[in-house]
Amino acid sequence: MKTSSDVNTIFAYGNRDDIFNKKVLLFRAKKMKYKYVLLSNVSASFVYTYKDRLSTGCIVIEKAIREEKKKRDSSPSKSYKPSLFSLSENVNNKISEYLVELQRDNNINVKSVRIFIDLLLSDYSIPRLYEEDEAFAEFKEKYIINAEKRAFEVINKFVRFFRRYDFMYIENYQKYDEWKIKIKSSKEQVFDKKRDKEDIEIATEFLSFNEEFGQLEFFTCDKECGESIKKIAKEYRRSVGHIEIIRK
Repeated sequence: MKTSSDVNTIFAYGNRDDIFNKKVLLFRAKKMKYKYVLLSNVSASFVYTYKDRLSTGCIVIEKAIREEKKKRDSSPSKSYKPSLFSLSENVNNKISEYLVELQRDNNINVKSVRIFIDLLLSDYSIPRLYEEDEAFAEFKEKYIINAEKRAFEVINKFVRFFRRYDFMYIENYQKYDEWKIKIKSSKEQVFDKKRDKEDIEIATEFLSFNEEFGQLEFFTCDKECGESIKKIAKEYRRSVGHIEIIRK
């Protein structure tokens, strides 16, 4: 049997603090003998989102540290040197301020970026980044320049757990455009009133796969996504593999 999943499951797998982490690990363990199919849209969406969150997190950390250094350099007291605790607290406060600004000005998901910031700072402490220019340069290269490489590392680690796996590409499908039209023409209330373009693309590919290559299962942490695919499949009488919604 073949199985697949959405973007959220890969994010949950890669973050131990995610509320779905343990359940995704357990569910994936049950499916390890299956052939995992990485849908093209899942791969593309994960890489794009991972790079964006990783780069945003790095930029916020860098900006906060530079601001703290500027504060030190402009201090009238030449002996001004905060304790490691105060330094970390000051920089973290700045990070929180910048995240609020980003949310206000760019409508970003602050919670998801904060998760990435915490992950980044588990490898490089704030005092080290503040004091060591070499560590700071290494940090930027590792997480900004190589953000895409790190995204693919997470994906590869996820799929290699399964005994067999395969990667799909949009050009593999003949029915892709037809299914996209069907979803957009649906009378059902699906995919957040059809505003969730990412999930629509994933559903389009999933339904295309089931029609062209045989039944494919699907697991997701996103109830809206899972239920929407079920509704579309039922509306157009398309037989698909089991769709499992992993719940909290």
